[in-house]
Amino acid sequence: MNVERAEQLDVGWREGTTGAQYFLSASKRQAHVVIFSVIIVGCLALVYAITVDPIYTATSEIRVRIDPEDVTLQASQISTHVELLRSDRVTAEVIRRVDLAPVSETPPGRLRGTITDIRNWLELDMGEGPAAFDAETALIRQVMSGLIVERIGDTSIIAVEYSSTSSELSAEIADAYAESYVDQRAEQSDQSLGERRDRLQQRADEVRQLALDANRRAQSLLAENGFAVVSTDELGRRMADFRERLSSINSEATTLTTRLSRIPSAEDEGSSEVAFVTDEAARIYANLQDASSILDRLRAQEGASPSTISQIEENIANYRTDLDRELNRYREELRAELAVIIARRQNVLDERDQVIAYEQSDAWSELVSTERQAAMYEAIYQSYVQDLEDLNRRDRNIPVSFISRARPPSAPSFPDYKIILAFGITIGIVLGGALGLLREWRRSS
Repeated sequence: MNVERAEQLDVGWREGTTGAQYFLSASKRQAHVVIFSVIIVGCLALVYAITVDPIYTATSEIRVRIDPEDVTLQASQISTHVELLRSDRVTAEVIRRVDLAPVSETPPGRLRGTITDIRNWLELDMGEGPAAFDAETALIRQVMSGLIVERIGDTSIIAVEYSSTSSELSAEIADAYAESYVDQRAEQSDQSLGERRDRLQQRADEVRQLALDANRRAQSLLAENGFAVVSTDELGRRMADFRERLSSINSEATTLTTRLSRIPSAEDEGSSEVAFVTDEAARIYANLQDASSILDRLRAQEGASPSTISQIEENIANYRTDLDRELNRYREELRAELAVIIARRQNVLDERDQVIAYEQSDAWSELVSTERQAAMYEAIYQSYVQDLEDLNRRDRNIPVSFISRARPPSAPSFPDYKIILAFGITIGIVLGGALGLLREWRRSS
């Protein structure tokens, strides 16, 4: 017979019926084993749940102030706050506030001691040996072992959970973590605010000194140049004043020239321009016209007295002499006024030319540059002063705030009797099933 085929006939412990009927029969035969296992493991789990020290978890909450527009940095900012809450510095402050006693040094366990001896014998630890026991570090690690810090969903709120065997202590430490972190951030904010205020004040003082130096230099330049023009604004006003004065002088000169041009026409006895010269000339001209009319009428009459005609002719001659004298006087008066106006115009032109020459000089350029520097430094100084005022009025920019205090939990978070009992029953079923399978294998073998 083929040996390989013969070996295939050996089914070992599976000899006999292996169908559903077989498994049903096996289950009935081993049911007491499974039930006994479930009872034993369940009782052990129940005893453990009753005798184990209960753990209480308290939760306090803080809110992180983040920029709502900068969505990309929100997660990283909150993660940073979470890690800072877990830092040794915050834990040390919590220990100080809660007034926890330091941890005493305890010898390592048997297993840990054995492993340490083996590593030393194999020379795997080539350092300086185990470090000296640090009670503060050990206490920090012990306190941090009960801490859980996590973000609540997608919000800006961080939950600070702490678990211990005391309900009141859990709430006290959870609040201490939140308060310590908020206080530390507030202290850092105040320190940052004070440093920024000091920097602004220092810069403001430096810029103020630069502005004062520039103003003193400008005053010195003005004194050297006789205060011809004290600023660019005054230069503009002076030039506008020159233009206005020259326009007024030219207008007066035009008026006088027009009046002078009328005098030759007024010298004509038949011209009415004499009425627009002076009041006296108009009066003499009116008398002259009346006398001429009377003389014409007398000459036209028969039997007029020659003495009367001679007297009127003499009066007319006197009127003409008076009119010429008045016109000459008025001409000289206008010429004198025109000469004065021309002299005034020349003075204004000379003064304007002096200012223009000063504007084009190096002294003026230096003065303008110095005044601009002084104005620039003054503007910067005022901006620093405004920033300081805004900084003094601004509230402290604390990135976190305490929003919810922890309450001492009335029920423990561990143990959960239902879960432990269900876990024990599940282990009992698995263990009982394994024992049943083992017994069936032995029975079949």
